[in-house]
Amino acid sequence: MEEALHAGVERIIYTSSVALRLPSPATSPADESCWLDENQAIGAYKKSKVVAERLVENMVRHAGLRR
Repeated sequence: MEEALHAGVERIIYTSSVALRLPSPATSPADESCWLDENQAIGAYKKSKVVAERLVENMVRHAGLRR
């Protein structure tokens, strides 16, 4: 992501995993408002996905990476 910023890339598609969303009530769809916390992730793979997604979201908020 940092190299993309330095190179002036205008758009990147970051694909995460639905496994990072907390289960929602049957009446509500799961979306980006239902975050799984790193401490709730079970296993190294899931934890690595949570950490990676948080890094990208942080870059969107603070480093000028655009959605």
